[in-house]
Amino acid sequence: MKNFKNVLITKGNNLRLFFQLSFFALFAIMSVFSGQTSAQQQQTCTPSTTVTEGDLAPGGIASFGVSSGQGSVTIDHIDAGTGLQSLTVVGMPTNAVMSIPAFAPDTYAPVVVNFTTHNPALPTDFTLRAASSFYSIFIRVRCSIITNQPNSDDGEPQDQ
Repeated sequence: MKNFKNVLITKGNNLRLFFQLSFFALFAIMSVFSGQTSAQQQQTCTPSTTVTEGDLAPGGIASFGVSSGQGSVTIDHIDAGTGLQSLTVVGMPTNAVMSIPAFAPDTYAPVVVNFTTHNPALPTDFTLRAASSFYSIFIRVRCSIITNQPNSDDGEPQDQ
């Protein structure tokens, strides 16, 4: 080993050690940032939905079932007719990022659209269009401002 003014030169395979340490540091940094991203993506709400007749033949409201849960909207075509053909976002969403899964056309299975909000201090508003070959509906999804509620020891929100 030779030592030159604060520079340590050693014999052996230091390059492998360098890459191992670099990989470990990169993994640690990614873990920290992915934790922040997950916390930001958990900003969801249970929306209110308004279903209206679509732009095809009358009867769309009776052809689809719509339900909502925390950060999601489920669209379920009745088990008759041509099934769900398309599911799209109409217009520009406000304060929301949606995830519409791929599905086979003519499906009768429920399709769940998940969403998160950019900023929980702002309301969320977007419209989905679900259509079969003959009928369609518009689903307006809205959330008011998300407020943080203190949780009890079991993780449930406390009554205030």
